[in-house]
Amino acid sequence: MVVPNYRITPQGYYPDPLTDMDNVVAWVRDHADQLSYDANKIGAVGSSVGGET
Repeated sequence: MVVPNYRITPQGYYPDPLTDMDNVVAWVRDHADQLSYDANKIGAVGSSVGGET
């Protein structure tokens, strides 16, 4: 299991959180062998952290 941190308001604004998650997925794929993961079977779950305007 990987639990990422990502930027939320006010540290980051759209699309910063999406960029952060893209970087997490790329990192997991790059390190899949070391983590004993199948790089073709990556999933994500979560819920909204809210939003601020």
